[in-house]
Amino acid sequence: MGHLHSGVLADVLARYARLRRNGWSTEAKGLTQPLFTTGTDEHGMKIQRVAEAQQVTPQALCDRVSERFRQQLRAQGHIYLGEHEGWYAVSDEAFYPASQVRAVQQGTETVHESIETGQRVEWTREINYKFRLSHFREPLIAWLTQCPDAIQPRSMHERILAEIQAGLSDLSISRPRQRLYWGIPVPDDEAHTMYVWVDALINYLTALGYPHQAGPPGWPADVHVVGKDIVRFHAIYWPALLMAAGLPLPRTIVAHAHWTVNKAKMSKSKGNSVNPFEAIDTYGLDTIRYYLMRIGGNIGTDADYAPARLEEHKRKYLQGQLGNLLSRILAPKIQARLAPGKQGMLEQPAWTEAEAALLRARDALPTTFDRHMEQLELSKAMQAAFQALALANELVQHTAPWSVEASTEASCRMP
Repeated sequence: MGHLHSGVLADVLARYARLRRNGWSTEAKGLTQPLFTTGTDEHGMKIQRVAEAQQVTPQALCDRVSERFRQQLRAQGHIYLGEHEGWYAVSDEAFYPASQVRAVQQGTETVHESIETGQRVEWTREINYKFRLSHFREPLIAWLTQCPDAIQPRSMHERILAEIQAGLSDLSISRPRQRLYWGIPVPDDEAHTMYVWVDALINYLTALGYPHQAGPPGWPADVHVVGKDIVRFHAIYWPALLMAAGLPLPRTIVAHAHWTVNKAKMSKSKGNSVNPFEAIDTYGLDTIRYYLMRIGGNIGTDADYAPARLEEHKRKYLQGQLGNLLSRILAPKIQARLAPGKQGMLEQPAWTEAEAALLRARDALPTTFDRHMEQLELSKAMQAAFQALALANELVQHTAPWSVEASTEASCRMP
């Protein structure tokens, strides 16, 4: 469900940008249409056809593109071979500093886990290739200080800035092949395989044509949408790698919060994870999209996935407000009264207070909605829209334009 949340959030922001044709417009980025990327896409037909056209295997094509980025980092002296040790979480594919690890008691055994993700960590010592992340501490601080909106929400911006200010250790970017045999070999050293995040992050560039285009259209990204559990990779490692490669940084990184289930942390081990495909089959795609944004649209706060609450929102807001209003005003009897040659809208009606209130809400809605969207307050934007819908429903309910007894004047006032 969290992965679906990221995708829907990105889609909503893209739709909003196309609607407003503002600074986020894809046309202004040199793209003919919005482009969504996820994963590495190394098994797709597109990759296969490009490889065939170049008379190489798909694996060779992917390795070549991936290695050009890493060779560029090495050529500029940002990568070296050295010893690395620290707390490593296999499930997170990440090393954590001691400040991000806590000891917990599991029966008679004391184990350690990541404070951020709750995943178990193990003390690991090995020889591998490292990226000089520590050299980018000051540039990263300058970036976040000069760009207060670079990471949203604000609380996440402050947290990442504080972590960088506390000091950065160099980043391990490979694993010994004897320990991790599945992976892309390190260029010129097959005893090591590349750290998965280095390969994953450059997908943002390769999907746009890098390295064949040094400044690919669509880059830098206006908005990176990620879950808060991977914000370190996107807000520290990725910007540093881009700096090292001489490429511009994303303008905004949006790190949305997580989902709980009936107030309990969603976890596969607990058996309370929500299958998004089953949820869509049960409630419908539009309902799930609405719920993800209305309840999960406050990106700084964890949201709760509660079937009873979802049902309530579907009944009260989607059916009771939006659906009910549409069915009423689109009814053939109402439309007939507004048809050309029939009784239409009064040119200068003497609005009642209820009608004037709805008009004020209508006039204020675009500005209010835009302000919330620009501030990435999607939940508040939706609330503003549904408040206007509620006023419209109240007015229609009061005037009852479908009624035979309704006056012509009342029937024809459709603010």
